[in-house]
Amino acid sequence: MSTPLPAGEIIFNEIIGSLNDLVDDIEIDEISRARQVRDLTEKAIGLKRIDIAMGLSALGSIACVQNDIKAMHRYHKMSLQHKTDSLLLFNYAASMAVCGDSEDALSYAKVACDLEPSNLTMLGFIIELAAETGETKTFLRYAAAWEKLKEEPHELYTKYLAEVQELNELSDFCMISSESALAEVWDSPEEDEAWAHLQ
Repeated sequence: MSTPLPAGEIIFNEIIGSLNDLVDDIEIDEISRARQVRDLTEKAIGLKRIDIAMGLSALGSIACVQNDIKAMHRYHKMSLQHKTDSLLLFNYAASMAVCGDSEDALSYAKVACDLEPSNLTMLGFIIELAAETGETKTFLRYAAAWEKLKEEPHELYTKYLAEVQELNELSDFCMISSESALAEVWDSPEEDEAWAHLQ
């Protein structure tokens, strides 16, 4: 039987869920959007009275949605001064990723995931971010962790393997093509001798 979540975490998850819905809602008008952001800000300020770290982290996420990068960093950093746990680190990473700071987002997400290595949401986030930024070693490490937990590969890892196979096949084709092309070019004894010296 799982332990019920603390009240602060329930409110925090509601705020983050509402923010995600708001970001995904492309049809919302600016007035409704501003109202929702105001309501979520009030909810986050109320959350600070229950759990100051989570309230500050929620305010950091709200600042991120408002594209106020300075405030986003300030709130998240204050949050982590009160409490450093995987959820708050991961939330900061998610905000940084939304604001375009993929490298720092990846660093924070890795720390969060190291604190909670069986969290599939964190693993999936790192795999996607590592693929996006071309961090192959990180991508392979966390894709292996995903596969160990899920007993099936992550879809991006499957895609990666298909691309590697395609590149290998293309490389083999180029090698075979260049060998046959060179055989046609190097057809005199002098050219054969010159080729031998090059090898």
